[in-house]
Amino acid sequence: MNRQALVRIFLDEGRRYLESARLTLENHRMDGEALQSLEHDLHALKGMTQCLDEKEITDLVYRAEELVRECAAAHDENPLGTIPKAGLRQAVAEIEKSVADFEKRCTRHPSSGVEDGEVMPRHVDLPQITADAEQIDGLFESANRLRVAFQRLEHRLGTPRSPEELDLRRTLTESLRSLDREIRGIRLMPVRSLIPILESALRRWSDQKEVQVSFEVRGDQIEADRGILVRMIEPLTQLLRNAVAHGIETPEIRRSSGKPPRGRILLTTYRDPERIVFEIVDDGRGVDPRRVARRAAGLGIISYDTVPLVEMHQALALLSEERFSTRSSDDELAGRGVGLPSVREQVERLGGTLNLESSPGRGFVARLGVPTRITMLDLLQFEVARQVYALPMRGIERIRAIDGAPNAASQAKDAIRFSLRTLLSDPIVGQDDDPNAAHAQEKEGIVLRLGGQELCLLVDRVLTRSELIVRPIGQPLESSGPWSGAALLPAGGMALVIDPARLLRTAPAYAR
Repeated sequence: MNRQALVRIFLDEGRRYLESARLTLENHRMDGEALQSLEHDLHALKGMTQCLDEKEITDLVYRAEELVRECAAAHDENPLGTIPKAGLRQAVAEIEKSVADFEKRCTRHPSSGVEDGEVMPRHVDLPQITADAEQIDGLFESANRLRVAFQRLEHRLGTPRSPEELDLRRTLTESLRSLDREIRGIRLMPVRSLIPILESALRRWSDQKEVQVSFEVRGDQIEADRGILVRMIEPLTQLLRNAVAHGIETPEIRRSSGKPPRGRILLTTYRDPERIVFEIVDDGRGVDPRRVARRAAGLGIISYDTVPLVEMHQALALLSEERFSTRSSDDELAGRGVGLPSVREQVERLGGTLNLESSPGRGFVARLGVPTRITMLDLLQFEVARQVYALPMRGIERIRAIDGAPNAASQAKDAIRFSLRTLLSDPIVGQDDDPNAAHAQEKEGIVLRLGGQELCLLVDRVLTRSELIVRPIGQPLESSGPWSGAALLPAGGMALVIDPARLLRTAPAYAR
C-alpha cells in the first residue's frame, strides 16, 4: 500500500478517534471508564501515526497518553478525587492542530507529501512490484493464522496482569488490524476484470439462441476482494444464462411487441456501507406468474387449486425452490435444472442475499448483495449439547430466557421456534440425545429477524460475542445442514456457523 493510501486511512480513521476522544472529554464525567476509553483512542491513533513516520504527531499523542496514565494512577489512589480536564483537553487540541497541519501539507503535495523548502521527497515512487494471485492468497492465509494464534494466546493468558502487558496486547491488536487492511488492499480487484469472461459467455449463448443482445456495464471500476469476485463468477454467469434462455426474445417477437430487435442486459455494480451489490436487468419477456405456478404444481411444490391465486412475489419465490425448473429439456441454457436455486445458495454461502423483481412483458431484475469482507464475521457463540456453534450477529434482536421448552411459546409468541437440539440430532453432526430429556436443557432463545419473519433459536447456553475467522467447510457438511462455514475458536477447535436463511428454508421440520 502506497503512502497516499495510508494517508487517506489515517485522515479518515484519525478524525474518528480524535472525535471520540473530544466527545469523551466534553460529555462524560471523568472516571476510570472514561480514562480507559480515552487511552484506547489515543493508543490507536499513535499506532497509525507510527505507520506514517510522522514523529511530531506521534510525540504529541505519546505525551497525551502519559497524561492519561498519570490521571488514571491518581484516580486509583483517590477514586473520589476530581480529574482535571483542562490538561487533557489541551493535549487533544494540540494533536488536532498537528493533524490539520499535516492534512494541509498533503493537500499541497498529494503525490509525495513533500513539504515547502524540502529538496528531496521523503518517499520516492519506485517501479511497482508484481505478485501472482497464489502468493497474495498465501500471504492472506498467513495473516489469518497469525490472528488466530494471537486470539488463542490471549485466551490462554487471560486478563492482562500489568499496564505494560495491556499496552503490548493493544499494540499487537492494532498491528494485526493494520496488516489485515494492507493485505486486503493488495487483494482488491476491479469488477471490470470479470467483464471479458461474462461478455464471451454471453456472445456464445446469444448466438446459440439466435437472439440479439447488447451488454452494458456500469460501476465496473468498483473494487472488491479477489475472493468475492472469484466466487461471484458462477452466480453472475448463471443469471446471464437465464436472461438469454428465459428472458430475451427473438428479433421477430420483439418487433411484434413494439420493442427494438436487440435486447438489452445491464450489469450495474455499486457499494453500500456493508455490501457490494451486483444488479442484472434485462428488458425481455419477464416472469409469467401463472406459467410458474403451473410448473410448480406439476412438480408437486404447490397444489393445482392455488395456481390462479399465485401473485408475482410468490412466483419469484417459487423460482428459487430447489426442485424448480421452468425448462423440461436439459440443454446448457436451461442451467441443467439448477438456475436460480443455485444462485441463491452460492450467494447465501457468502452471507449475501438475492432479491428478484419482474414485470410481465417488460423484463427481469436480479439483485445480489454480498459482504465486502468474507473471512471475518461478528459472531454470537452458543452451546448445544456441550458443543459450541455460532450465529452471525447481523439480524439478532435479543436473547430471551426460556423457562423450559413447553413455555417457549409464551416467551416468543410470534416467532418460528427452532429446537437446535432436534436439528443437531442428525447423525452427520454426531449428536444423539433423547428428545424428551433434551428440550429441558434449552434455557435460552436467540431471537432474530429474517426478512419479515421472526425466528427464535432454542439453545442450551449463550456464550460470548467475538469477531472470528470463518472458513468454508466443504462436503458432506456443506449440503447436510444450514451451515455457512466454520469459525476458528480462540480456545482451539472450530464452531459450525449457522446460516439463518438456509435454516428457515431447508429445515421446516425442526420448527416447533
